[in-house]
This record gives sequence, C-alpha cells and structure tokens, in this order.
Amino acid sequence: MRHGMTPMALTKFMLENGASKKTVLMEWDKIWAVNKDIIDPSVFRYTAIRKDTSCKLTLSNGPKGLTFETHPLV
Repeated sequence: MRHGMTPMALTKFMLENGASKKTVLMEWDKIWAVNKDIIDPSVFRYTAIRKDTSCKLTLSNGPKGLTFETHPLV
C-alpha cells in the first residue's frame, strides 16, 4: 500500500470483475493483490540495519570463513 495504486491495477481489477448493475461487496485484499502483482517486478526492496540500534551476535559452531557479497543495484 505504501507504493500507491497504479492505473493498470485499477483497470485490471475492473476488467476481472466485469460490468454489473448489482451492488457487489468485495474485500480490499483483492485489489491490493492485483496491484502487488503489477508493482513487485519493478519495485526494489532493500534491507538496512542502523548501527545505533544493532546488537552484536556471536555464533558458535558456525562456518569457518566469512563471506561478503555486494550486488549492483541494477
């Protein structure tokens, strides 16, 4: 919901439901699910940890070496 509603999602939602003269009650989850299917491939998701709120973690019996990976943001 924080990414907003796309016109394409609204159009797809209306076409899936079809035209009707009857009042139809639907859950909001359906329209947001259609929007999510459209937005997800183009929206990047990042995870970050603030240094001042992080805590130290000590592992025992873990892997011997450390691995560090960086990936381009595309």
